[in-house]
Amino acid sequence: MDVGAGTTTTQIARLTVTYQVDPFLQITPRIGYEKDEFPLRSTSDVVYGIGGQWNPGDRTQVGGYWEHRFFGSSYQLNISHRLPRAALSANFSRGLSSYPQIALAIPAGAQVSQFVDAAFTTRIPNPAERAAAVAQFLATSGLPPTLATPVDFYSTSITLQQSGTLSLVLIGALNSLSFTLFNVKSEAISGTGNVLPPALAFGNNNTQTGGGVSYSHRLSGSTNLSANLTYSTTTATASTGPIANSKSNNSSGAVTLSTTFGPKTSGSTGVSFSQSRFPNSPTLGTTSALNVFAGVSYTF
Repeated sequence: MDVGAGTTTTQIARLTVTYQVDPFLQITPRIGYEKDEFPLRSTSDVVYGIGGQWNPGDRTQVGGYWEHRFFGSSYQLNISHRLPRAALSANFSRGLSSYPQIALAIPAGAQVSQFVDAAFTTRIPNPAERAAAVAQFLATSGLPPTLATPVDFYSTSITLQQSGTLSLVLIGALNSLSFTLFNVKSEAISGTGNVLPPALAFGNNNTQTGGGVSYSHRLSGSTNLSANLTYSTTTATASTGPIANSKSNNSSGAVTLSTTFGPKTSGSTGVSFSQSRFPNSPTLGTTSALNVFAGVSYTF
């Protein structure tokens, strides 16, 4: 990626060997080498660590890895558990990130379809039949396609990002609920692996905390009421400089009534709002928007 005064390049090669301890547990030693070029410094170092996957049953999976890299510990831990009408996921990670890298993942956020698919696995073992059931459920339930997620900030440097996300989807005969919480701490990093001082971080140092909840209620076989609400706060971790202690609070929500008129015709109406507040800024006030919408769609 291009970075103002130069180019930042990260190259890494790994060798992993998987060993199956028993039918439920496997471990994966990791060894490699990385070379990183920053605008003001280059570094190279050995990479080593261990990964693993533990499946104590058909409904629970635990997997991840830990590595030593030039900036210290890098890790990822994924935990998931499913029930006939629920799916739970927890994810924790620490590693390098850049805007060009995460921009390729847009739209961000955990896919609700993954949680619904997990919850349907017990009742519908066949993958093709389950995929059709998931698509039909999402089309009629009014749940959003993705869960609430942190905002990806444009950055002209590599950042060290530490994140944690907890997500839950509950599915009932008439009511469905999705819920998520997240916390992400980002810090600009140098070629030595040290966090940059506030004067050189250019606003990249911040912490995002937030979450979202979505609710869906089936009023009849063809009519559905849904509501969603998200809230997040972003706080700059710099104690000096023009953005010291700056903070923004963002919230949004919507209520939608949707119905099916026929095999190819559907309609929806509702109201949505969004608001952004900057409590520590003497120049930025509160911005908000309220929208009322209605529409009819026809599939040819």
